[in-house]
Amino acid sequence: MWMAHVTVVRRDGTLRKEVDIVVGSQEVEDLKRSPTVIRRALKYSSFSSKQISDPALWRITHLIIVKKLGL
Repeated sequence: MWMAHVTVVRRDGTLRKEVDIVVGSQEVEDLKRSPTVIRRALKYSSFSSKQISDPALWRITHLIIVKKLGL
C-alpha cells in the first residue's frame, strides 16, 4: 500500500482538488485511470455529492506516490 498525492479535476474544468489518499498498486499509469482511485479521491475531496455527481466526469491529472505504508 502506498500514500499518494492526487489532483482530481472535473472534465469540464470547473472543479479541482488535491488530496492525499492510500492506493494499493505500484502501476502509476493504471492508478490514474482506475475508477476506484477516482472514487476514493472524490470521497476525501470535501465536495458535496451534488458537485461530484458521476465519477466518470472526473479525471486524475497528477498522481505522486509519497511513501510506502506498512511492511
